[in-house]
Amino acid sequence: MLMCRPAEATPVCDVMCACVCACVCPQKQLASERIAALLEDRRIRETEEAAHRQLMNQQLEDKAAELAKAEEQLRQTTKDYILGEPHAYLALQPLRYKVHNVIMRMPSLEDSTAPAAHAHRASLQAP
Repeated sequence: MLMCRPAEATPVCDVMCACVCACVCPQKQLASERIAALLEDRRIRETEEAAHRQLMNQQLEDKAAELAKAEEQLRQTTKDYILGEPHAYLALQPLRYKVHNVIMRMPSLEDSTAPAAHAHRASLQAP
C-alpha cells in the first residue's frame, strides 16, 4: 500500500480512478448491448410462440368440429342400425374408422408446446 501524504496521494488516486473507469466503461457498454440483444430475442421468441399457439388452437378447434360431426353421424347411423334400417350397417363401419382417425390426429397442445416451454425455462435460467 502507498504510504504518502494525502496531498501527494491525490494524483495517484486520480490515475487509479481513471484506469478503473477505463476498464469498467466498456464492460458496462457490453452488458447493456447483451441485455438489449437478449430482450429482443425474448420478444421474437414470444411472438413466434404466440403465433404457434394460435395455429395449434385453430387446428384443435377444426379437429374438434370434425370430431363432433363424425360423432353425430355415428350416433345417427347407430340409431338407424338399432331401429333396423337396412343401410345403416354399411355406413357404420366407415364412420367408426373416421372417428378413430380424427381422435388420433388431434394435435396435443402439451406435446406441441413442451419444447417451447422447455426452451423458455432454460433461457430464464441462463446466466
